[in-house]
Amino acid sequence: MISNEELEKIKILGIEFNNTNIHDLKKFSKTKITYYNIPSKDRKGFFDEEGVQSFKSLKIKKQVDIINKIKDEFDLCIVTSWSSARIAYLADLNYIIWFVGNDIRFPPFLKKFDFPTSKNHRYNLNVFERIFYKKIFDNALVCITGAEEMFEYLQKFRNDSIRVDRTIINIPKLVEQKKILKFKKKFTIFCPQRIAFEKGTDIIWKAISLCKNDFDVIQVDWIDNTITFSKEEKNELLKYKPKNVKLIKKIPRKEILEYYLKSDAVIGDMKIGYPNNIERESALCKKPVLSYNNTKMKFFIDGNKITSPFLPISKDPKELSILIDKIVESEEFRKELSNKEFNFVDNLGNPKKTAREWDEIFYRFSKKCKRISTSKKNLFLKKILFQIGFSLNLNKKEIDYF
Repeated sequence: MISNEELEKIKILGIEFNNTNIHDLKKFSKTKITYYNIPSKDRKGFFDEEGVQSFKSLKIKKQVDIINKIKDEFDLCIVTSWSSARIAYLADLNYIIWFVGNDIRFPPFLKKFDFPTSKNHRYNLNVFERIFYKKIFDNALVCITGAEEMFEYLQKFRNDSIRVDRTIINIPKLVEQKKILKFKKKFTIFCPQRIAFEKGTDIIWKAISLCKNDFDVIQVDWIDNTITFSKEEKNELLKYKPKNVKLIKKIPRKEILEYYLKSDAVIGDMKIGYPNNIERESALCKKPVLSYNNTKMKFFIDGNKITSPFLPISKDPKELSILIDKIVESEEFRKELSNKEFNFVDNLGNPKKTAREWDEIFYRFSKKCKRISTSKKNLFLKKILFQIGFSLNLNKKEIDYF
């Protein structure tokens, strides 16, 4: 058994981009985590800024320079994206990659990828970039992910990977303690997910158009131009937006709890097959959540295989429309579903048990690598490979190493 005194001596450097996982883990871990965020104009206000240090520049060289100045203060580094892993690799660190989203489903070291939630199956990367990202992946101390589907996919590339299904659900507190009022008298469903085919927006909107009941839908107008969702796809999708779907601007992280509480129900992801952050947060607010559940995906909790209770268990818009109507019509059904989802997520997202799993991983790998710096002699070759690859990609003018 590792003592708290031993854990408290371990210093972890966390680097994150467009995620909040390390940020949330920091609040419960017994190790000392110093957190750096890579800035993004599209995700401003995405999470609570407390305890966060952000790079002031998007230039890779400046970000790496900052890490090089402070790296000897730490025992180990953890990252959750290819952007943050790139910094750790170029700074010559011993790092753990924690895959929390689509990053391992669409690895940039592959010329083509095959994943059913995306219509675009190709990266616009040259051979030098793909080699560079493969080296980032291979040089990680270990790669970690959760949920059965992602872990199986990760193991195709590294059979020494670790699976951690538990997660920390850290819902922000209300800025002011005030009475939460409903949006209107009409039943209101909240949709905080991004508008994208990979999130199942097409399925959701088709289902809403098939519903018999009258209700409002609050959809966050959040569209990222990514490898998996182009501007053309966005414009095509928006043609099919139902009239009762109202678009609202992106919500700052600190305000999202109020939207959960004001809503009567929440619709989440309709493609992935297991509950992500939005679904888990909504369930902890005891709101009935509709989100596609692939029942083949089990969760390993305390040595037991657990099946998620989320509905529907199909991506069929007709089935989703039936469930939406049932949610609107039946208070009994809403309570029954929300109770099942709450109990499942409350167990899955136990912060103390989750942090303990991670603390044991940090302890093991900090002992294994001894120090955060790898002290390898190929740092110059890393920089050259990076510069060649990215200089040949004219779409990345904002990235400049030297």
